[in-house]
This record gives sequence, C-alpha cells and structure tokens, in this order.
Amino acid sequence: METNNRWYVRRKDGKKDGSFSDNELAALIRKGIVEPEDEIWTMKMADWMALKDSIYSFYLPQEEKPFVLEDTDVELELDVHSDSDILL
Repeated sequence: METNNRWYVRRKDGKKDGSFSDNELAALIRKGIVEPEDEIWTMKMADWMALKDSIYSFYLPQEEKPFVLEDTDVELELDVHSDSDILL
C-alpha cells in the first residue's frame, strides 16, 4: 500500500540517501541495495530505526536454507481405513 511517506536511508558509513516512496524503498530492500544494518527514517518517526528492526524487514532477501530431516525415535502411526470401515 502506497502512502505519502518519503523515506530516507542512513547507511552504516553515515551517508544519507533519499527521499524514496514506499514502493521505491521496498524495491531497494528486495534488491539488497539497502541492507539490514542501514537505518531508515520518515518525518512521522522520532528517530532513525535499523531496517532489520522495522516492518520493512519483510522485504529483506531471505537466505534459502536446506531442508534437513532430523533423526527421531518417534514412529509414525498410520490409521488406514478401508471403504468397508466407513459407516454410512
């Protein structure tokens, strides 16, 4: 949802960029241009906030983690019914 907010970014090295619309900021985050440790700010905020701590962290690229099936001692019990077990 687009608002009238104009966003500013303060990088780890102190350099400031902006202003960006909501959609522009989200695109910069998705592309990895704005990083989790960078800070964001808009006029409605009292102070700068780390991107990773903001709602915009949703747009951060996710690391793909391989699925790992852990060993377990629990046996799966299958409750299989035949059609004749079903009461009508």
